[in-house]
Amino acid sequence: MLPVTELAVLLGGRTAETGDRTTVVFELPHGSVGGIVDEVTQVATLRTDEIEPAEALGDLASEAVAGLVRRDGALVVLLDVDALLGGTTGPGA
Repeated sequence: MLPVTELAVLLGGRTAETGDRTTVVFELPHGSVGGIVDEVTQVATLRTDEIEPAEALGDLASEAVAGLVRRDGALVVLLDVDALLGGTTGPGA
């Protein structure tokens, strides 16, 4: 059995009522967990020197933000999936 959580709700958003959804499976230290997302646009391998500290977000930074990456002129927020979903894995979760 795989626990599945809607990421929008964890990030303070609302459940989407309609539309296609995608479930992404994350392999975390304490087990696997699924995250429901609206869409996946890209999967990338990053070098550590590409990641900027989350503190650059100022007051918007949270423990769920692992860092920032600039890609194709856009600022991409990297989520710390273990911080977001870590409590939803393992026995009794």
